[in-house]
Amino acid sequence: MVCVVVELVVFTLLDNQLVVAARSDGGGFSLPSTGWDGRCKLDEAAIGLADSVSRSRVLNPVFATNSVFEPPEPTGMAVSYYVCVAPSDLDLKLHIVQPNHESGLSKRQRRVVYFAKQGLLTLQSVRPLIPAMLEEGFTLTQFQEAVQAVTGEEPDKRHFRRQSQESGWLEYTGEKLMGAHRPAMRYRLSADYSDHPYGHTLRALRGNNGTNREIVDLD
Repeated sequence: MVCVVVELVVFTLLDNQLVVAARSDGGGFSLPSTGWDGRCKLDEAAIGLADSVSRSRVLNPVFATNSVFEPPEPTGMAVSYYVCVAPSDLDLKLHIVQPNHESGLSKRQRRVVYFAKQGLLTLQSVRPLIPAMLEEGFTLTQFQEAVQAVTGEEPDKRHFRRQSQESGWLEYTGEKLMGAHRPAMRYRLSADYSDHPYGHTLRALRGNNGTNREIVDLD
């Protein structure tokens, strides 16, 4: 009998660092996961799993891997997805780990995280993944800093601002960040994208349920 597991790489930004949220697992960590019995579509199972660990979903598939379980356990397969969420949308029971130092995860799950990050880097230019990791009410400067934190590249500020405003990803919240200089407009992810089939009700249940998180150093 082949056991099928759906697992989730949960990305978020904390102090302008791309991090992964994981479950505590007997002294180590593991990606959130759930069994799949074939009674629903895999995407639906992944969405249900995302619901159990976060309050937002911009869901993307990673890949499937065999031999999830070690002998004498039955043969297993894991179908992996990744989701990008704001820190306050995470389940408080999840732990924050560094994506480049996830020694608490199994070798296979570290590989899943690696490919999930590559997928995020590939898609971030055509899908609004990074804005989903920001708290509602971010400025274009904060958005640019987030993009730089994820990609490691500093975009041209003027081009970035124009492209961001023309992309349709963002919508103005009606609020401005007051400061010594010209007030900065605050944005959120556009409803057109928060209602995307892979980004269901992104902001519908937003709540301030835990932005003060410590990063677990696994080195």
